[in-house]
Amino acid sequence: MGFDYDKIQHRNDEGGTFWTAYSDLFTVLSVIFLLLYVVASVRSGTQGIQKQIEFQKMTQHSQDLEQQIRVYNTLREEQMANASEKEQEQYENLMEKLNLLQSDAKQERDDLMKQAKDNDQKAAALNQYQQMIRNIINANVLAKRQLKQRDTLIVKKQGQLKDRDTQIANLADELDENKARMNQIDNELRAQITKATNEQKRARSSKKLLEKRIAQLKEKSAQELQELERRNRQVAKELSSVQENLQSTNQELEKTASNLTATQRQAEALKRQKEAEIAGKEQQLAAAKERESKYVSSIQGLSGDLKKARETLEAKQKLSQQIMNNFKRAGIQAAVDEKTGEVTLSFGDDYFETGSSNLKPSMRSRLEKMIPEYTKALFSDPKTAAKLANVEIVGFASSTYKGKFVNPTSLNPEDREAIDYNLKLSFSRANSIFKHIFDPNRLQYEHQKELLPMVKVVGRGYLPDGKAASEIQSGIPENEFCQKYNCRKAQRVIIKFNLKD
Repeated sequence: MGFDYDKIQHRNDEGGTFWTAYSDLFTVLSVIFLLLYVVASVRSGTQGIQKQIEFQKMTQHSQDLEQQIRVYNTLREEQMANASEKEQEQYENLMEKLNLLQSDAKQERDDLMKQAKDNDQKAAALNQYQQMIRNIINANVLAKRQLKQRDTLIVKKQGQLKDRDTQIANLADELDENKARMNQIDNELRAQITKATNEQKRARSSKKLLEKRIAQLKEKSAQELQELERRNRQVAKELSSVQENLQSTNQELEKTASNLTATQRQAEALKRQKEAEIAGKEQQLAAAKERESKYVSSIQGLSGDLKKARETLEAKQKLSQQIMNNFKRAGIQAAVDEKTGEVTLSFGDDYFETGSSNLKPSMRSRLEKMIPEYTKALFSDPKTAAKLANVEIVGFASSTYKGKFVNPTSLNPEDREAIDYNLKLSFSRANSIFKHIFDPNRLQYEHQKELLPMVKVVGRGYLPDGKAASEIQSGIPENEFCQKYNCRKAQRVIIKFNLKD
């Protein structure tokens, strides 16, 4: 069997075509990844523009709400200019609470807008992460395909290795044949030498001719031996080269399989990590959207509350104006608050006697003239009448007891008797008015039955307007207190209406 060197050289040349194909594959993969990056960038820019449009819409909505608040503030300033000090103080306390709520809402809105902006950035980053995951998955697919091609190549190489093993076996057989031939040549040489010697003996040839013949045979045998040794060295060298190529190919295949396994593991770990990050970002984005929805709802609710407050204020002013007009037409002298509609009944010298809740005839006469006009005003507009929650009759008693001033807000046990006495007296005075205006034997008027279930009777201790209980020294003499703070102002009854929220 001969050694086909051209066949082995042709097989080695095929490796260049293999690496050239892989270079082309890597070039195609680079172009694909570049296109994927461009598509991801365009998609991220489009989403950013959409988020900017939504943010502008929310800003416009916020500006509309601010315009409504400015209109409300203008109306508030106009109405507060004519309010009493007590009402202004109550309104300021209410507005401080509203301002605190508004400040908290503004801070929360700024935080939500900042968080929404961060969420937009996170969403853009999330899209990039998703694109990276897609690229990794595509790379894994290509790697699997490459691995499949490598498996095919390995099978092909294994076939080549089998051919080389067969070739090595053939070369080993050829070497054994050459050794056998060398032995055969040596045996033939010996036989020829023996034959020549015998011929010399038989033919009595000369010694010189025999030696020449022997020298020729030895030279010929030496040349054949040299040629065989050269051939054996060449075969051994080719065999060593084939073994080295085989070992290098096996190492390359092992390294390639190891790299592919490591790449797959890294891709799977990165995929799991990115999936966890994507899930976390999606939860944060959903929470941010929920908070944003709550914030928009709270703003809408605040706008509705402001609208209701404005409607209630307008209804109170309208009803107060109607009461004033009715009293003016009937010639009734009574103090009417234009904003709240409170009617202060000041009976002057004809007020209740000290410690008494009995109505004097002049007091009854004033009530019988005023209450029908007041009730007519309350029910003049059906829409406003439907909003009536209740009507309060509030009686006051001076905060003095046994010749001295007693703080009506005191919790001291020694002051309880005086406070209870004044509260009961103020309630009894308001209740006397209630009984009189709803006694059909004494007074009948329009809407009397509708008004009855709405009326509440309230008694209060008297404090000078604009003064806190802590500002007045408890226990001062009654004469000094009344001279300083005018106790006659305590001799009044207030009738006021309240509208539903």
